[in-house]
Amino acid sequence: MSVPDTVLRNAKPKSKRYSISIGESIHLEVMTTGSKIWRMRYRRPETNKQAIFTIGKYPDISQPEARQAGWRAKDLLKQGIDPVEHQRQQIEQQQQEAAEERKKVIEKTVNTFEKVARDWHQHRRDVLKKWEPVTAQKVIRSLELHVFDVVGNKPITEVSASDVLGIIEKMQEAGKTNVVRKVGQRIKAVFEYANMRGLVDSNPAASISSEYAPYTVEHNPTLEAGEIKQFFDDLNASASSETLKIAIEFTMRTLARTEEVRYATWSEFDFENALWTPEPKNRKGNKAHTYPLPVQVISLLERLKGRAYGEEIPIHHL
Repeated sequence: MSVPDTVLRNAKPKSKRYSISIGESIHLEVMTTGSKIWRMRYRRPETNKQAIFTIGKYPDISQPEARQAGWRAKDLLKQGIDPVEHQRQQIEQQQQEAAEERKKVIEKTVNTFEKVARDWHQHRRDVLKKWEPVTAQKVIRSLELHVFDVVGNKPITEVSASDVLGIIEKMQEAGKTNVVRKVGQRIKAVFEYANMRGLVDSNPAASISSEYAPYTVEHNPTLEAGEIKQFFDDLNASASSETLKIAIEFTMRTLARTEEVRYATWSEFDFENALWTPEPKNRKGNKAHTYPLPVQVISLLERLKGRAYGEEIPIHHL
């Protein structure tokens, strides 16, 4: 049974909705608003109760297309599948796929390499407590100097192994062989952090260690015992500031680490017992240690007192 398309096209709304049958349990329902919708009557496989399967709107779906949709619905019924339930599942699946696609687009925009790297840095610094403030600052600064300008704005999913290799090669060509390994390790760690959180599927920096150029540690020159007096004579005769001269002599006489000296505060010094106990956070390994203070060092500290900045020692500002 076929109905001329002109009949369907010219069907006008009435005070109550009505149907125009085209056979095979399919009809065009004309709504009071003027909308026209293809529907098919059927019986549910599980309950044998009568139900309605909505095919779609006319004229978006033509009469032949409505028949084909009805045939597909009947094929499902022969398999014991409810076409309405099948349609609902398909719609849900499409919506889920669309949501996943939108999520990927958003993640590509939001999860740039720099954003994820800063999240990694904050996690290790504040949650895992892996670094002291000084070390944490060095770590993020190395990424700011050598990495973010190259791939910082890229979605982390689009950073490739060749991108990482390019960063390493550029640093090595510039003679940065002393820090290139640390930067490579940090890039790799950022991707491991991202992978654990489902932001990436692989780590393009996984094999970067095979690309490091040989690196020989060059130690700073040392002073022979006979050269020390001349060194101090040259230091005192130099145009360097008084504070810098004191800082150098203080470091040499105590053999303390540079960071201990730079970040020392007056509260660390016990002048009565001639002892200095730096904050553990300023020491390698965060281990407490006390230095005995010889008379010469006490004298240096007395010279610094007149230059103090509150609790800080002026060396802090060098």
